[in-house]
Amino acid sequence: MMTPRAAITGGEVWLRPFGHFAPKHQGFMGFSTAKIRDQFLSQIRDGAVVLIWTRQRGGETGWKGCCRGILQLTKRPALASALSSINGNRLRNDSDSDFSHGVVAVRAWEMDSRDKHLMKTIAPSIWPGQTQHIGHFSMRMKPSELPNIEHLRIREVSVFGQIPVVPGAFGEIKNVF
Repeated sequence: MMTPRAAITGGEVWLRPFGHFAPKHQGFMGFSTAKIRDQFLSQIRDGAVVLIWTRQRGGETGWKGCCRGILQLTKRPALASALSSINGNRLRNDSDSDFSHGVVAVRAWEMDSRDKHLMKTIAPSIWPGQTQHIGHFSMRMKPSELPNIEHLRIREVSVFGQIPVVPGAFGEIKNVF
């Protein structure tokens, strides 16, 4: 599995909006069908990272439109229900769409709430024309926009089903990865 730095250097940074970012309760990235999930799995490398932002409709309060976190994925499919705590399943079931088909997340980093960044400034090429498509299928971040993530402040957090992590101090991606 590649490191997060290797994922960035190799252009394995994907984009996806979520209603919430709760890796402690959800150890997956969900898709509406197995076919869409499997198509995504065929495109990524093991260890790819996904930049998550909070969607506008039904999104986490205070984070709408902002970059919220990063998931590191492995090339393993699973049912989302098997990768969720009770709270994680409640969040998934309360969603306006079914995201039952998951890809296993192995690590996660949350963004610093004191230093929020709108996704339209991080990945302006997708805004707003491709955001809905990305919400269903995901999309690889353009190489020309990858430098825009290096200054984002993150810290590692626990992922459901993985070894727990004690969150440390926030640091810029360029120094953390």
